[in-house]
Amino acid sequence: MTTAITLYGQPRCDPCRLARKVLDRAQVPYTYVDLTERPDLVDAFRQAGHLKNPILQTPTTTTSGFNPDAYTRAVAEARALESTTAPTPTVAGPSL
Repeated sequence: MTTAITLYGQPRCDPCRLARKVLDRAQVPYTYVDLTERPDLVDAFRQAGHLKNPILQTPTTTTSGFNPDAYTRAVAEARALESTTAPTPTVAGPSL
């Protein structure tokens, strides 16, 4: 399953733990990527100017560092995408 939010962080990063807690409390699905296992991504993010952890990525933006407003927007974006991609239930029954 693809999620609208990807969070990049490191295990001993307090802002990363806080970011995960915010997303968990909001009950939105997200993918977590441990940057200690992906040095290639660390280099790519640095080149793009993202120098602080955590790094929050949505379909429309990438933000580095913990900024509560960015997480509020990301949660809203994820929920909006969820509601537009959720399958519409069908009801089967006898035809009249």
